[in-house]
Amino acid sequence: MKYSLIDYIAQALKIQPVPAGKTNPSEGILPWGINNDMPKKIIDTINGSVTGSACINTIKKYIYGRGVSTQADVNKTQTINALHADLSSQLSKLRGVSVHVSYRPDGSIGAIKKIPFESVRLGIPDDNGNISIVKYNPYYGTADFNQKYTKAYPLYSPTPEELFKKVESFGGWINFPGEVLYKSVTSEFNPFYPLPEWWGDNMGNGGGRKWMEIDQLIGNFHSHNINKGFLQNVLLKMIGDPDEPLLAEDQIRKSNGEKYTSVGDDFSKTLTESFSGAKGDKMLILWSAVKDQFPELQAFPTNTNHELFLALQKLTTENILISTQVPPVLAGVKVSGTLSKDDIENSVKLMWGNVEMDQQLLEDIYNTLLPRMGVTGEIKIMNFSPVVLSVDPLAWATLTLDEQRLWVQQNTELI
Repeated sequence: MKYSLIDYIAQALKIQPVPAGKTNPSEGILPWGINNDMPKKIIDTINGSVTGSACINTIKKYIYGRGVSTQADVNKTQTINALHADLSSQLSKLRGVSVHVSYRPDGSIGAIKKIPFESVRLGIPDDNGNISIVKYNPYYGTADFNQKYTKAYPLYSPTPEELFKKVESFGGWINFPGEVLYKSVTSEFNPFYPLPEWWGDNMGNGGGRKWMEIDQLIGNFHSHNINKGFLQNVLLKMIGDPDEPLLAEDQIRKSNGEKYTSVGDDFSKTLTESFSGAKGDKMLILWSAVKDQFPELQAFPTNTNHELFLALQKLTTENILISTQVPPVLAGVKVSGTLSKDDIENSVKLMWGNVEMDQQLLEDIYNTLLPRMGVTGEIKIMNFSPVVLSVDPLAWATLTLDEQRLWVQQNTELI
């Protein structure tokens, strides 16, 4: 059989199968992370960092904007804006969204709702790299995982013809579970699952993840010091032999090779009973047989450097802001000096640019699904601004009509 040049190129560009080590045949899924728990690691890293949480919440706020340009109901309990809020949260944290789509018998969409992105896994691709199903389990990546809670859904069908074929393969509408529209921001060496741009490499090395972890450790350090009442580690110098029998009967047991209570055992028990409620740090006990000394309590020298600690905190905050691309003023981070209105406006415009592609991803989803629900007109996300953007009336009067239109286009979100 002869192949044309086009056929040869098509074969060469065929997506290669996923390596066997990257699949979980027993589950029929592509694991997300080595232990299928990458979403939990990402969420835990964000939640553990004060600055990281503030930055991701700021990104979420700007992706959401002021909502969308319609108030259509998308299911029994939600409008499109409520769904938009859910998807903005998913996208800002995990860089992807998943939407469950329910249909009417005529092929039109009856309802759409969020399906937790962290609980969705892709099915194993075929030899051409095509994925046809996703699987949902609320316990993926947790110790409570049980396969009996796993449910499979076909991926979204862009045309009624494809939909009806799938419904027929399920034996009719009564058995059809609906579909899932799955979209994510993939990257180099991560063709299936997304990885936040701030995360670092595939192993979580470098990047903003480490700085968020340092931010959490700084908080833990302060919390520990508060809980222990700022007590120091101490060295207690004791006089005597800790192995010496405590009582006469202990001396007999020791002579017979039996287990006995020593002076050290009794002293340790007394300390435990007397200070069991304390949350102080460690006490190192040093015994000495020199009789002309008295017990002495000596604090360990501390190497805490206040200036170095402040520098670490500042460096941590700055690197988290850089990795998430959030201007400091919008994340609630104190900035030296006085901020002008222009500084805030420029930060807002920068943030608009940072979330523009994310908003376009969501707009594509809404403009794909809502027309099949009977919603007409293009759906747009309206940008959010914490300040009122204004222009000097005298300067405005000097602008041409085209320049005025350009200013309105760049600085407002008119629908």
